[in-house]
Amino acid sequence: MSMIDVKRLSVQQKLDLIAELYDSLDATEVPLSPAWKAELERRNAAFEEMREQAEPWEQVLADLRADRH
Repeated sequence: MSMIDVKRLSVQQKLDLIAELYDSLDATEVPLSPAWKAELERRNAAFEEMREQAEPWEQVLADLRADRH
């Protein structure tokens, strides 16, 4: 593995490196904090409550296009 002198990188290069490292992780390897887990569970529960009212993306897009004309 080559060493990178991160002090010499620009802010954008550092952000790109962070993104590349993050993208290389398998989702199952990244532990969730209790706060993140609780938020995901809250959002999933809210979605499940509203599932019956959800519209397919194709319908939403068609409605938006129709509103333009």
